[in-house]
Amino acid sequence: VAAPAAKKDSTTELQLAKSISTAGEKTYFVAKVRPEGASGAVQFKIDGANFGSPVPLSGGSARSGDLPALAAGRHTVSAEYGGDLQYKPSSASAPYDVAAAEKLRTSTSLTFEKAADGKSIAVATVRPETATGTVQFSVNGTDVGGPAQLQAGVARSLPMDLSKGSPTVKAIYSGDQNHQGSGAAVHLDRFEPEPSPKPTKSPDHGGGVLPRTGSSAVPLVVAAGMLLGSGAALLRKGRNGEDCQPEVQD
Repeated sequence: VAAPAAKKDSTTELQLAKSISTAGEKTYFVAKVRPEGASGAVQFKIDGANFGSPVPLSGGSARSGDLPALAAGRHTVSAEYGGDLQYKPSSASAPYDVAAAEKLRTSTSLTFEKAADGKSIAVATVRPETATGTVQFSVNGTDVGGPAQLQAGVARSLPMDLSKGSPTVKAIYSGDQNHQGSGAAVHLDRFEPEPSPKPTKSPDHGGGVLPRTGSSAVPLVVAAGMLLGSGAALLRKGRNGEDCQPEVQD
């Protein structure tokens, strides 16, 4: 009985679609096995762990699937050809660098909704809407509950009592792997309009009383920093976030 023919050597070459990529960017590897008559399959690996199932050779080549999101830094990728009846196994490896992605800038805005018992709920809106993570609300530097999870770019605080003093409400977005953090702050001022002047006597009406009008003594809240000009309409906000009728300032 004739002895089986000795297997021939094979060589494997690993080609990277990109030698360096940005975190989250899709890329892949190609293994080429020589001689081209070799059959069998190639197992791709990332940092020593199998990446997917063995890929059958086709025309002496095998292509990996798209790489998963890898952490920024240097990785080692490899391709291991398992051999066949004629050719011995062979392998190749190469370094693969993943650069940290530049995080997108975000913006956070803060509004208010009514809640029960005269309380208010702060609503933080983070853009772009793809941002994930949490928002921490605070009043005068004291956290209101724990971090609130963003849902479709929006997070809500626990009900808060904003009826006393002049509170400053803040919403701080934590950021995530792809988005920078951001925040918003609103200072609420409690305005007590001056009382209406007392009626005065008019000499033109024989000592009669001429009434003079003044503003209502209802406490109002507005965001600090608004500028008023001649004839400008001031949109007033109550402590529960409701809009009041604008008043024209002369």
